[in-house]
Amino acid sequence: RPPPPPRPPSVFIRLHCRPNRVAILCSFCVLPHLHWSLSVCLRLHGMSYIFEFITSYSDLQRLGLYISVRLIINKNSYKSAIDNLLKAEKSNKKDADIYNYLGFSYRKMGNLDKAAEYYNIALKISPKHKGALEYQGEMFLTQGNLKKAEANLKKLKKICFLGCKEEKMLKESILKYNKGQKSSY
Repeated sequence: RPPPPPRPPSVFIRLHCRPNRVAILCSFCVLPHLHWSLSVCLRLHGMSYIFEFITSYSDLQRLGLYISVRLIINKNSYKSAIDNLLKAEKSNKKDADIYNYLGFSYRKMGNLDKAAEYYNIALKISPKHKGALEYQGEMFLTQGNLKKAEANLKKLKKICFLGCKEEKMLKESILKYNKGQKSSY
């Protein structure tokens, strides 16, 4: 029986930032003829997020940006999130996620014109971007435009034929809107 093939070299990193707040576990694996393989499990306030990529160094930087921006947004520091996203946008003009987060941050700050501009850019880059469709729908409800919010919900239903959280959240917000309640998103 031949011996099993050797396993690729791996590096495991575990970072803790403030106990019970943020724990990041990363494993990097060098695969032959491929870029870095990265698995990240991020635990924030009891919620787990898992990211899997076959990636380059720029993708590692992008992941770091998203983690830091999500942490900033979770603290309701939208101005700081916008500053970081605008810096990232300079080198990532085709990243719909950056524009979606910019739209979200501007919407939360009450600047709906800027939010609309960035949601439109995100959807121009990626017309089926579930997050941008959901957040844009929330913005439409804030503006009192139920028809456009329902149009976004219809698009999400087509994209998420088995259902998805973005569809569920926008549907919930539309139901609240119809009852005269404000959305929590």
